[in-house]
Amino acid sequence: VDAGSPLGGGLNVAADGATAPSGKNVTGYSILQAQSMAEAQALLADHPHFDFGPNCEVEIHEAMPIGV
Repeated sequence: VDAGSPLGGGLNVAADGATAPSGKNVTGYSILQAQSMAEAQALLADHPHFDFGPNCEVEIHEAMPIGV
């Protein structure tokens, strides 16, 4: 759905406004459309980032609907 973009300089923001550098190593995002997590996982089977090295990982997160 969206090829995404590289990310950097993450910031953790607390409810009281305190900030700290993010401890997560998120380097980019893409938006996939799938009917299930298994289908999303299948879409990543030949993802080029897995060629970056043995420690490369891709996480899948579901976008949850918000009651409006």
